[in-house]
Amino acid sequence: MLRVRPPSSAVRLLDERDRGAVLAICDRDPVTNVFVSSRVRALGLEPGRLGAQMWGHGPGGRLESLCYSGANLVPVAATPDAVVALREKLVPLALVVTPNLPEAAALVDAPQAATEDEMVRQAERLLASGAKAVLMKGGHGKGAQSADLLVTATATVRFAAARIATGNTHGTGCTLAAAIAAGLAKGEDLSAAVRAAKDYVTAAIAAADHLGVGHGRGPVHHFHRWW
Repeated sequence: MLRVRPPSSAVRLLDERDRGAVLAICDRDPVTNVFVSSRVRALGLEPGRLGAQMWGHGPGGRLESLCYSGANLVPVAATPDAVVALREKLVPLALVVTPNLPEAAALVDAPQAATEDEMVRQAERLLASGAKAVLMKGGHGKGAQSADLLVTATATVRFAAARIATGNTHGTGCTLAAAIAAGLAKGEDLSAAVRAAKDYVTAAIAAADHLGVGHGRGPVHHFHRWW
Protein backbone atom coordinates (compact mmCIF):
# COMPACT_ATOMS: atom_id res chain seq x y z
CA MET A 1 0.00 0.00 0.00
CA LEU A 2 1.41 3.36 -1.03
CA ARG A 3 1.33 5.95 1.73
CA VAL A 4 1.71 9.60 0.82
CA ARG A 5 3.05 11.87 3.51
CA PRO A 6 1.12 15.16 3.73
CA PRO A 7 2.99 18.44 3.29
CA SER A 8 5.03 19.47 6.30
CA SER A 9 6.31 22.72 7.67
CA ALA A 10 8.98 23.59 10.20
CA VAL A 11 9.13 26.44 12.69
CA ARG A 12 12.74 27.54 12.54
CA LEU A 13 12.54 30.93 14.18
CA LEU A 14 10.06 32.79 16.36
CA ASP A 15 9.95 36.55 16.43
CA GLU A 16 8.09 39.12 18.47
CA ARG A 17 7.11 42.16 16.49
CA ASP A 18 4.76 45.01 15.94
CA ARG A 19 4.32 46.95 12.71
CA GLY A 20 7.25 49.19 13.53
CA ALA A 21 10.02 46.76 14.39
CA VAL A 22 11.14 43.23 15.24
CA LEU A 23 11.35 43.31 19.03
CA ALA A 24 12.90 39.93 19.81
CA ILE A 25 14.06 36.78 18.01
CA CYS A 26 14.34 33.19 19.23
CA ASP A 27 16.42 31.02 16.89
CA ARG A 28 17.98 28.59 19.36
CA ASP A 29 16.85 25.61 21.44
CA PRO A 30 14.15 24.52 21.98
CA VAL A 31 13.10 25.78 18.53
CA THR A 32 16.03 24.00 16.87
CA ASN A 33 15.49 20.58 18.42
CA VAL A 34 11.73 20.50 18.76
CA PHE A 35 10.50 22.00 15.51
CA VAL A 36 13.17 21.45 12.87
CA SER A 37 13.70 18.08 11.22
CA SER A 38 16.04 17.23 8.39
CA ARG A 39 13.21 15.15 6.93
CA VAL A 40 10.94 18.13 6.32
CA ARG A 41 10.42 18.86 2.65
CA ALA A 42 9.97 22.59 2.13
CA LEU A 43 8.21 24.04 -0.89
CA GLY A 44 8.60 27.64 0.18
CA LEU A 45 11.30 28.87 2.54
CA GLU A 46 12.05 32.38 3.67
CA PRO A 47 15.77 32.56 4.50
CA GLY A 48 15.33 35.81 6.37
CA ARG A 49 13.45 33.78 8.94
CA LEU A 50 15.92 30.91 9.28
CA GLY A 51 18.34 32.54 11.66
CA ALA A 52 22.13 32.36 11.55
CA GLN A 53 22.68 29.16 13.52
CA MET A 54 21.07 26.70 11.12
CA TRP A 55 21.92 28.11 7.72
CA GLY A 56 23.65 25.47 5.68
CA HIS A 57 22.34 22.46 7.61
CA GLY A 58 19.09 21.30 9.17
CA PRO A 59 16.75 21.55 6.13
CA GLY A 60 19.71 20.25 4.10
CA GLY A 61 19.21 19.10 0.54
CA ARG A 62 15.48 18.56 0.90
CA LEU A 63 14.56 22.00 -0.35
CA GLU A 64 12.66 22.22 -3.59
CA SER A 65 12.29 25.97 -3.90
CA LEU A 66 13.43 29.02 -2.03
CA CYS A 67 11.25 32.10 -1.72
CA TYR A 68 13.26 34.85 -0.22
CA SER A 69 11.85 38.07 1.18
CA GLY A 70 11.98 40.57 4.01
CA ALA A 71 13.16 44.16 4.01
CA ASN A 72 16.61 43.54 5.53
CA LEU A 73 16.83 39.75 5.70
CA VAL A 74 15.88 40.32 9.38
CA PRO A 75 18.66 41.59 11.69
CA VAL A 76 20.72 38.36 11.68
CA ALA A 77 21.48 38.71 7.96
CA ALA A 78 23.13 42.05 8.50
CA THR A 79 26.17 40.09 9.72
CA PRO A 80 28.77 39.05 7.13
CA ASP A 81 28.63 35.38 8.16
CA ALA A 82 24.87 35.26 7.67
CA VAL A 83 25.08 36.83 4.22
CA VAL A 84 27.81 34.39 3.17
CA ALA A 85 25.82 31.43 4.51
CA LEU A 86 22.73 32.52 2.62
CA ARG A 87 24.64 33.05 -0.62
CA GLU A 88 26.79 29.91 -0.45
CA LYS A 89 24.51 27.40 1.30
CA LEU A 90 20.91 28.26 0.45
CA VAL A 91 20.97 30.14 -2.85
CA PRO A 92 22.43 27.11 -4.70
CA LEU A 93 19.41 25.07 -3.55
CA ALA A 94 16.90 27.59 -4.85
CA LEU A 95 14.44 27.32 -7.67
CA VAL A 96 13.88 31.05 -7.34
CA VAL A 97 15.22 33.76 -5.05
CA THR A 98 13.28 37.03 -4.76
CA PRO A 99 15.58 39.75 -3.39
CA ASN A 100 14.65 43.37 -3.21
CA LEU A 101 17.31 45.84 -4.29
CA PRO A 102 19.06 46.26 -0.91
CA GLU A 103 19.07 42.49 -0.38
CA ALA A 104 20.54 41.77 -3.79
CA ALA A 105 23.24 44.36 -3.21
CA ALA A 106 24.16 42.71 0.09
CA LEU A 107 24.26 39.26 -1.48
CA VAL A 108 26.59 40.26 -4.31
CA ASP A 109 28.53 42.81 -2.23
CA ALA A 110 27.82 45.70 -4.59
CA PRO A 111 26.07 49.08 -4.52
CA GLN A 112 22.30 48.98 -4.84
CA ALA A 113 21.20 48.66 -8.45
CA ALA A 114 19.94 51.97 -9.87
CA THR A 115 18.90 50.79 -13.34
CA GLU A 116 17.28 47.72 -14.81
CA ASP A 117 20.55 46.80 -16.53
CA GLU A 118 22.25 46.78 -13.13
CA MET A 119 19.42 44.68 -11.73
CA VAL A 120 20.01 42.09 -14.44
CA ARG A 121 23.76 42.05 -13.82
CA GLN A 122 23.26 41.44 -10.11
CA ALA A 123 20.71 38.72 -10.86
CA GLU A 124 23.24 37.04 -13.14
CA ARG A 125 25.74 36.98 -10.30
CA LEU A 126 23.17 35.22 -8.12
CA LEU A 127 22.52 32.74 -10.93
CA ALA A 128 26.25 32.08 -10.96
CA SER A 129 25.93 31.23 -7.25
CA GLY A 130 23.62 28.38 -8.18
CA ALA A 131 20.07 29.73 -8.15
CA LYS A 132 17.88 28.52 -11.01
CA ALA A 133 16.08 31.87 -11.30
CA VAL A 134 16.18 35.29 -9.67
CA LEU A 135 13.26 37.69 -9.33
CA MET A 136 14.77 41.12 -8.76
CA LYS A 137 12.11 43.24 -7.08
CA GLY A 138 12.00 46.91 -8.00
CA GLY A 139 9.91 48.26 -5.15
CA HIS A 140 12.87 50.15 -3.70
CA GLY A 141 13.56 51.79 -7.05
CA LYS A 142 12.33 55.07 -8.45
CA GLY A 143 10.02 56.11 -11.24
CA ALA A 144 6.36 55.77 -12.08
CA GLN A 145 6.55 52.00 -12.44
CA SER A 146 7.67 49.31 -10.03
CA ALA A 147 9.36 46.76 -12.28
CA ASP A 148 10.37 43.28 -11.19
CA LEU A 149 12.74 41.30 -13.42
CA LEU A 150 12.65 37.50 -13.56
CA VAL A 151 16.10 36.46 -14.73
CA THR A 152 17.06 32.93 -15.77
CA ALA A 153 19.94 31.52 -17.76
CA THR A 154 18.00 31.92 -20.99
CA ALA A 155 15.69 34.92 -20.60
CA THR A 156 14.69 38.03 -18.69
CA VAL A 157 10.98 38.71 -18.20
CA ARG A 158 9.78 42.11 -16.97
CA PHE A 159 6.76 42.44 -14.70
CA ALA A 160 5.74 46.07 -14.19
CA ALA A 161 2.96 47.82 -12.34
CA ALA A 162 2.21 51.43 -11.51
CA ARG A 163 3.94 52.58 -8.34
CA ILE A 164 1.28 53.21 -5.68
CA ALA A 165 1.58 56.12 -3.27
CA THR A 166 0.83 54.56 0.12
CA GLY A 167 2.56 54.03 3.42
CA ASN A 168 0.79 50.72 3.97
CA THR A 169 3.24 48.27 2.45
CA HIS A 170 4.03 46.04 5.43
CA GLY A 171 4.38 42.44 4.27
CA THR A 172 4.78 43.00 0.54
CA GLY A 173 7.90 40.84 0.16
CA CYS A 174 6.63 38.01 2.33
CA THR A 175 3.29 38.05 0.54
CA LEU A 176 4.89 37.97 -2.89
CA ALA A 177 7.18 35.07 -1.96
CA ALA A 178 4.30 33.10 -0.46
CA ALA A 179 2.10 33.74 -3.48
CA ILE A 180 4.81 32.53 -5.86
CA ALA A 181 5.29 29.38 -3.77
CA ALA A 182 1.53 28.78 -3.81
CA GLY A 183 1.43 29.12 -7.59
CA LEU A 184 4.29 26.65 -7.98
CA ALA A 185 2.53 24.23 -5.65
CA LYS A 186 -0.53 24.40 -7.89
CA GLY A 187 1.58 23.38 -10.87
CA GLU A 188 1.99 26.78 -12.53
CA ASP A 189 5.23 27.45 -14.37
CA LEU A 190 7.50 30.01 -12.77
CA SER A 191 6.63 32.92 -15.07
CA ALA A 192 2.89 32.39 -14.57
CA ALA A 193 3.32 32.07 -10.81
CA VAL A 194 5.29 35.33 -10.69
CA ARG A 195 2.73 37.16 -12.84
CA ALA A 196 -0.20 36.02 -10.68
CA ALA A 197 1.71 36.88 -7.49
CA LYS A 198 2.67 40.32 -8.81
CA ASP A 199 -0.93 41.08 -9.75
CA TYR A 200 -2.20 39.89 -6.38
CA VAL A 201 0.31 41.95 -4.38
CA THR A 202 -0.26 45.05 -6.50
CA ALA A 203 -4.00 44.85 -5.83
CA ALA A 204 -3.35 44.22 -2.14
CA ILE A 205 -1.19 47.36 -1.94
CA ALA A 206 -3.78 49.42 -3.83
CA ALA A 207 -6.48 48.38 -1.33
CA ALA A 208 -4.30 48.75 1.77
CA ASP A 209 -5.47 52.26 2.64
CA HIS A 210 -9.00 50.94 3.16
CA LEU A 211 -7.95 48.90 6.19
CA GLY A 212 -7.01 51.57 8.73
CA VAL A 213 -5.50 49.01 11.12
CA GLY A 214 -3.68 50.30 14.19
CA HIS A 215 -0.90 52.84 13.71
CA GLY A 216 2.37 53.08 11.84
CA ARG A 217 3.10 51.39 8.54
CA GLY A 218 0.04 49.30 7.77
CA PRO A 219 -0.22 45.89 6.11
CA VAL A 220 -1.26 45.18 2.57
CA HIS A 221 -4.89 44.09 2.20
CA HIS A 222 -4.64 40.33 1.65
CA PHE A 223 -8.41 39.89 1.43
CA HIS A 224 -9.12 42.68 -1.03
CA ARG A 225 -11.04 40.34 -3.33
CA TRP A 226 -13.72 39.74 -0.72
CA TRP A 227 -13.99 42.91 1.38
